[in-house]
Amino acid sequence: MAQYELSLTDYWRILRKRYQIVAGSVFLLLLMTVIYLQRQEPVYQTSAKIKLEKSQMVSGNFFQGFQSYYENPMATESRVVESRLVTEGMVRRLYPDVASQDPLKFQHLVDQLHGGAKAQPIEETNIIEIVVTGSDPKRAADIANFTAEAYIETNLQERNKQARKVREFVEVQLTQTEIKLRTAEEAVRRMREQGTATGVGAVLQSRLTDLQAQLTNLTPRLTEAHPDIIRLKAQIAQIGSQLRALPGAELEFARLTRELEINQKMYGTLRERLEEARIAEAEKVPDASIIERAMPPQAPISPRKPLSLAIGLLLGLLLGCVLAFVTETMDTSIGTIEDVETLLNLPVLAVIPHVPKEEKRERRTIIQLKRQLRLLRAKPRLLFKPRKGVGRDDRLALHVHYAPNSITSEAYRILRTNLKLSAERKVILVTSSGPGEGKTTVLSNLGIVIAQGGAKTMLLASDLRRPELDRAFGLSREEHGLSDLLQGAVPLERTIRGLSDFILGKFGYEEAVKNPYLSNLFILSTGRLPENPVELIGSKGMQDLLHTLRSQFDVILVDAPPLLPVADSLLLAPYVDGVVLVYEVGRISRAMLLRAKTQLESVGAKVFGVVLNHVRPEVQTQPRDYYYYRQRYAYGEKPKDAHPVSSPTPPTS
Repeated sequence: MAQYELSLTDYWRILRKRYQIVAGSVFLLLLMTVIYLQRQEPVYQTSAKIKLEKSQMVSGNFFQGFQSYYENPMATESRVVESRLVTEGMVRRLYPDVASQDPLKFQHLVDQLHGGAKAQPIEETNIIEIVVTGSDPKRAADIANFTAEAYIETNLQERNKQARKVREFVEVQLTQTEIKLRTAEEAVRRMREQGTATGVGAVLQSRLTDLQAQLTNLTPRLTEAHPDIIRLKAQIAQIGSQLRALPGAELEFARLTRELEINQKMYGTLRERLEEARIAEAEKVPDASIIERAMPPQAPISPRKPLSLAIGLLLGLLLGCVLAFVTETMDTSIGTIEDVETLLNLPVLAVIPHVPKEEKRERRTIIQLKRQLRLLRAKPRLLFKPRKGVGRDDRLALHVHYAPNSITSEAYRILRTNLKLSAERKVILVTSSGPGEGKTTVLSNLGIVIAQGGAKTMLLASDLRRPELDRAFGLSREEHGLSDLLQGAVPLERTIRGLSDFILGKFGYEEAVKNPYLSNLFILSTGRLPENPVELIGSKGMQDLLHTLRSQFDVILVDAPPLLPVADSLLLAPYVDGVVLVYEVGRISRAMLLRAKTQLESVGAKVFGVVLNHVRPEVQTQPRDYYYYRQRYAYGEKPKDAHPVSSPTPPTS
């Protein structure tokens, strides 16, 4: 296998060559994607948005004192929206008669719909979005809206429930505080009536409390050696000494007085909280509101057909490219000129393009000929037989004759030039590795272009197994040919076909007049097929025949059987000046082609080179601009001042 780096042109050549694999992969993936999309049930999505308001009620500060909050209240409320309690409220709105008539069905619906609505807070806002997906767009919108309404109702009920509990709690605390306050007032009143205390202890205790508060405030900012700290500590110590010196009645009176003040403050605060709780309990304003209701979606979110088809297309292209490169890697045939030259170490003499439009043109010709034959058969007294029709294979074998200005004809002229015909290079064997590679076609067209150049050309049909050269020129094998000559049945002069045979054959007189090169073209046909072709080809008579023809003709082209199936070509190869190996790109493996070349060298044959036949556009041969120029040049009009070019001088014998 040839070893060289692949360029972008090589990659493009491989993709063009394997375009059917790429197209098939794309088609298959797109078909699978379409089938998948048709089987998928469409899924719709819609959403409703609710806004949570901060409490603007008179009792807002009260809730801050008695209600504990999580670190993320929006996340907490989102979980509340998804709770079963809210789902039950949504089901009551969606199916208003089920809850009262069939409790079991109601619970089944709650179980079925619970978790269908997803709540998610919108970042940096106090808005919660309720998202619902489903196969029915209207039902999805109803579930989203009813979930929002159920949450608002649940939020209002929960807030009123908390307000009621707070009011009851405040009432209990207020009753207890009132009892303590009355008890403290009664104790202070009795001590004052008894005259056992003057109130000095209460004054000192109040003074001591103030000094301790001042010391607490200054301690974080001042050191122990600061004059204010020292002064406050001295005053606290002095008042403490005075309190310890007071009698027990004064200390008790001071404690009762302090407790009375605390109870009075607590009682006043609880009275205010009780009024706020009563107002909060009476309010019916929710803390949440719907700011955007859900609408039935117009288009589903899944499956996304354009996106799915685009993904299928990309996957198909990717899979096709991978399969194309894998197939190219596993392909044992040869696809480029570099492959052939590197593998065989032989030059490529010519590249014969494929003729794609020949079949349509031949079909029209065959139809016309059939019509003419029907007309001729309708005349029983017709004196002359109609000429044989030209089939597609025959036209390809004589392509240079029927389309002299085509690109393919120019390729054969390039082959004639690269062969460098001379007296030492005049007997050329044309063969191939295996059958069906177009060796006879190459030989026939090459013989025509050599004859057009003015050289006296002999086409020797030495394929005594499956001859094609006779049929290509419309010659009958019933007449004498090579097999009869080698068996000594007839002389050489009776086996050579020339201009007269072409006129009586498929060409006719008018065709022969228009193509004077036919006078330079001669054919030695096969004749009747023998039972011992190998013995005839390897006989001394075959060698003598080649020697005789060499002296009579300028160029002799020998049409031989394929190399690998039979040994005929190997027997002839040592007695010719050189061998031209015809290879149809992609038809056989590189191992078979290399084996054919090795066998030729083993018998001492000289191989001039290789002809790439039936080359299609996907095979990289020469730059596209070059072919474009050749096409324009081949079919372009001749300049007005162009002069006829004389025929090249034929090689001397």
